[in-house]
Amino acid sequence: MKIVVISLPNDDERRNQIEKQLSDHGLEFQFFDAVASGEGIPAEYEHLIDRRGLDKFWRVLSNSEIGCALSHALACDHIHSELKEPAIILEDDAILNPDFGDLVRSGSLEASKFDLILLYHNNTRAVKWPKQNLFSGYTLRTPIKAPWGAVAYYVSSAGAGEIARRALPIASYADWPFDILEMKTSCIVPRIVEHPEVTIEQTTMKDRGVKKHFEIRRKRGVFEKLRDPKYRKYLVRKIRSEWIYKP
Repeated sequence: MKIVVISLPNDDERRNQIEKQLSDHGLEFQFFDAVASGEGIPAEYEHLIDRRGLDKFWRVLSNSEIGCALSHALACDHIHSELKEPAIILEDDAILNPDFGDLVRSGSLEASKFDLILLYHNNTRAVKWPKQNLFSGYTLRTPIKAPWGAVAYYVSSAGAGEIARRALPIASYADWPFDILEMKTSCIVPRIVEHPEVTIEQTTMKDRGVKKHFEIRRKRGVFEKLRDPKYRKYLVRKIRSEWIYKP
C-alpha cells in the first residue's frame, strides 16, 4: 500500500513537517503536487473544470477550493491509473496519531474490503450497528451521510478510480464531490488522524477565508428534501445512528 501526500510544490515547511511524522512512523511515501490556485486556476486545468456545474452549485467556491478539489481528484486518478494499488491520501497538515504506523503495517485496511475509509472525519453521525473490528480497538462504522474533511483517507485502486471518474470535471468541493455512500464507504472510530484548528494563518486557502459567509445561491426547502429518496433514506438511518464527532 502506498501513501500519497498532497502538498503545494514550494511549501517546504509543511512538507518537512509531514515528512518528519511519516519518518518517525517508519513509513515511506510520495508527494503529489497540489494545484496552486490561490492566484487563479492555471489555464492547463480549465478543461477539468465544469464551470456550468459550478454555477449551479449551492454556493460560490473560491479558486483555492476548486484547486483543492482538483488536487484530490488528480491524486485519485494517479493512484488508479499509475500506482494500481490501495493507498492512503494525506493532506500535508495532517496530524498522525501514535497508532498510525501500526495501522498501515497491519494490513487491516486492505483486508476490510472497503473502497473508501475515512481516517479523519468531522460532523460524523454513524449507525450504531454493525461495527467492524479493525485494529487495536479501532472499529469501522458506517456514516449516515458524508462527514466533513478529506484530510486523510484510504482508497482501494477501484475506489480511487471511482472518485476520479465522478469528481472530474470539477463541479463541487473536495469533501465530497458526490454521495460517497454510493461506494463501499466507512470511517474509522476513533479517528486516527487529526487536523489543526483552521485559522487564516493556518490555511493555505487564503481566498476561502475561515469565518467568511459565502454567497449562498440556493438551499433546498423541507418539502423538496422530502421528495428526494436519498434524503428519506438518511432520515431512516438517523433513527438508529449516534453522533461520533460533532462539528
